[in-house]
Amino acid sequence: MRLFLFILFSTFAVGFTTAQSVSFNHAYQQFPSVPKGFLEAYAYTHTRMVPIDAQETTPCSGMPLPYGIMGVFADGKGYFNENGKLIGKLSRIGINEQKDQVSVQIFAFAKACDSLLRFWETSQNTHKTEAEKIYGLMAVLTEFPQNNEGNLYAFQSSVYEVYSFLNDEYYAAMYQFPQYALDMKAQFGEKNYAVLSSQKLTLSDEGITNVDGVKYDAQIAQLKSADYGPALWTAAPTCNYSSRNGTAISAVTVHTVQGTYSGAISWGLNCNSQVSYHYVVRSSDGQTTQMVLETNKAWHVGTENPYTIGIEHEGYVSNATWYTNAMYQGSANLVKDITQSGYGINPLRTYHGASSTTTQTLGNCLKIKGHQHYPSQLHTDPGINWNWEKYYRLINNTYTPTLITNASGSFFDTGGAGANYPNDERKVWVIQPVGASNITLTFTQFNVEPVFDKMIIYDGANINAPIIGSYSGSTLPATATSTTGALTIEFRSDCATNQTGWSATYVSSQNNIDNTPPSCVATVPQVWNTQDFTATLQSTDAQSGVLKSYYNVSDRSSMNAKFYSNPSYGFLRDEFTLNNLQWTNQTGAFQVNAGVFSLNDASQNNSNAYAQLTQNTGSIYLYTWRQRMTSSNANQRAGMHFFCSDPILPNRGNSYFVFFREETNKVQIYKVINDAFTVVFEDTAIMAPNVWYKVYTHYNPSNGWIKVYLDGVAIAQWQDANPLLTGNSVSLRSGGCTIDFDDIFVYKANSPTEIVSVGANKEIRYQSDQQIQSGDIRMIAIDSAGNWSAPSSQLVQVDWTAPQLNAINDGAGNDIDTVYTSTLNSNWNIVDPHSGISYFDVSVGTSAGSTNISNWVGVNNGNSYSHTLASPVYNTTYYINNRAFNNASLTATYSTDGQKLILNAGLQEDHSLNNVEIYPNPNDGSVLYFNNVTEPIQIEVYDANGKCVMSSKLQQNDGIPISLANGFYQVWVKKSNDCVVKKLIVH
Repeated sequence: MRLFLFILFSTFAVGFTTAQSVSFNHAYQQFPSVPKGFLEAYAYTHTRMVPIDAQETTPCSGMPLPYGIMGVFADGKGYFNENGKLIGKLSRIGINEQKDQVSVQIFAFAKACDSLLRFWETSQNTHKTEAEKIYGLMAVLTEFPQNNEGNLYAFQSSVYEVYSFLNDEYYAAMYQFPQYALDMKAQFGEKNYAVLSSQKLTLSDEGITNVDGVKYDAQIAQLKSADYGPALWTAAPTCNYSSRNGTAISAVTVHTVQGTYSGAISWGLNCNSQVSYHYVVRSSDGQTTQMVLETNKAWHVGTENPYTIGIEHEGYVSNATWYTNAMYQGSANLVKDITQSGYGINPLRTYHGASSTTTQTLGNCLKIKGHQHYPSQLHTDPGINWNWEKYYRLINNTYTPTLITNASGSFFDTGGAGANYPNDERKVWVIQPVGASNITLTFTQFNVEPVFDKMIIYDGANINAPIIGSYSGSTLPATATSTTGALTIEFRSDCATNQTGWSATYVSSQNNIDNTPPSCVATVPQVWNTQDFTATLQSTDAQSGVLKSYYNVSDRSSMNAKFYSNPSYGFLRDEFTLNNLQWTNQTGAFQVNAGVFSLNDASQNNSNAYAQLTQNTGSIYLYTWRQRMTSSNANQRAGMHFFCSDPILPNRGNSYFVFFREETNKVQIYKVINDAFTVVFEDTAIMAPNVWYKVYTHYNPSNGWIKVYLDGVAIAQWQDANPLLTGNSVSLRSGGCTIDFDDIFVYKANSPTEIVSVGANKEIRYQSDQQIQSGDIRMIAIDSAGNWSAPSSQLVQVDWTAPQLNAINDGAGNDIDTVYTSTLNSNWNIVDPHSGISYFDVSVGTSAGSTNISNWVGVNNGNSYSHTLASPVYNTTYYINNRAFNNASLTATYSTDGQKLILNAGLQEDHSLNNVEIYPNPNDGSVLYFNNVTEPIQIEVYDANGKCVMSSKLQQNDGIPISLANGFYQVWVKKSNDCVVKKLIVH
């Protein structure tokens, strides 16, 4: 791994020197009106910061060469604008003086820009946006004539490249200019932008549409392409191509423009050039423009034109940085389409040998090869920097390996021990015995056609593993031994001259290598937890030992809810099964879709969805997430910020972020201070579009170490000498792509035991719902051999509240106040929505809560109780007490409001109360009259349940309103301690 930033600079900013940096900065100081970063953007998109001099290879198309670091023209061959001369006029620095020094070229270009900007400011008296200034400067200084729609498209394509550069945070950090947020949709129009940024277009009689049905509708004419769907159509004039006159298409020619993509398009429209090509491929994103129909003969490879299809690739043969992954992929996609178009071109007949600086005529077996490989050629493109092996693999990107799992055995070519292998063959074998630590392959015979047929042996389980060796001819290969438990063998043959092949044997061995991940178990002290508890967190590894163990605590609010963590405690959990409640969209519109967190807007160059999360020096953190780029754009990138101090700022204040760049297969670590970021680490990380990857990022704020793993494999580490100590959020970030995120967790390193807090606003904030666990302790660990465990989960039952009273009644049904027998009844509705009721205890006393009549007795889980008094005392109120126990052993005691025991006995026959009469009886329930009342009395009326429903006093014969419902009642006529009961019927 590369651990130093200066190595990163040297590997990325090819050609960008300290002297050049000084020259750019000096130009901005002298001409502050020039938008910061525009000079670098123009230079990068035109020359990749490598000055073009007179020694540069002449383009095979006859297109003129520019000069200098800015890539401007002194001689346009009567077609290109000679913008070098215009710059000389505006800056008063002649072309010869410009050519002498790079610093003068930069200064002259900046001075010309300043002259134009000041002129517009004084003459137009209008304010221009940065995008408008840049567009205007490029419109005046462009090399492209504005004489037709094709040239206008070429010009706009060059502006698109400059805008893309300025919007990119990586270039901003690398070249030290403020990152732009240029709205390309607004500048070009949405339809123009859709085409300029498109990878694939659908062509019809109505014009060009992208996959969303958006039609390109600007000043550029885009017509139907009958040959290649993903290409744009910019027709070369008929003066620049001719008929094939019946010659069949049988080969593809790979060229290098020796200039820019836009320049090649424009030059192809020049009748005086007398050259043309079927396709041009852009470096930055692999966009393809078709110039000539495949059925016609383009003029690109001399005498071999009649049977070939020509593909020009943006860039210069002397500078490998033009040959990007996006360009290779776009070109390979085009070639695959050609091989499937009925011409009979076998994709296996792609050249896959060494690159060279000279012409090298190859035989007719090879059908997909470079300009330099055809007979009678003087040009040497695509040259020494074109990766033919990579190109071959992209064109032939699908294969089914033969898996060999025996511990040892023989290994032959497909002809077996006694026959030759066939022509036009590509075969892959993977020797991977179960439990093997290494494999040794020994050859006893080897004979394949020299140069054109070859075997490649890889140290690993696929053809992306390191190469042990490549073998051709009849020399016996050396014994090959893998360093892993797999060995991959690939064989390719061309269209002729097969041989006897090979005979070999292999054996495997097994060492004490730890391939077993650790295991994690969390245990809690009891089934039900009513307060903070100590969890035992145990990670074990019997071989290399546990390197670090982490845990996460989360909870859910109900049995049907999803688990989330309390971010105040430094934990985060989101599996995006519900709406994105934890995330705030600052830029871009992330949304939950089909269980993932998606952004479907590739125009965002700095998307930002953030979640609050407390982070500090008290913990070591592990951030894990899955991500998948769902587009195939150039320079697409995505990752996560952590330890953010201000997530609403463009670069999140102070923070770190881990970024993955799919197009260049890079992983990067950035540090951000005062919202300005620096790339502090970069290394290789192979990623592909539409593939899920799991990322693990460890950060220890105490020592500054950041360690990054991709799908469990260590890919990056960097130590910050001045680590960030606090953060309040994490943030998802992407640029130039559509992206899915999922399964985002933030863990903290754990000790063997950890206190887990329980209660409102604590780590576990919710109680169990209907005895379904509300807490989850999740663990993950890595061992010293770099094996990650699968996450383990321990669900936790939580209940910190006692049973809840809904109702408690005297009597067998509704609540009563009096009872006439010695049997007391009670019923209740007491529940526990969390742990559930375990059992009830019941007691009886003459006051609420007392047990002086009957001590506590268990009634299991019933909801009623009956008790017979051994020694009833009349006119005494008895209370039944209920003590409820839930399954968490929490209790609550509730008491009835009492029931009075009354003796329903007769009085002496001559007692005045016996003479009291009630009428009418039966009664209509409105008024009850009393007769023979000779002294003051108390009247009480009880319903059939013994509940007193009314009470009144009488001094003499009279009637009282009763308002009673139909039923049977008892009318108690009372005087002092005497009482008589009369029956009353109401109907």
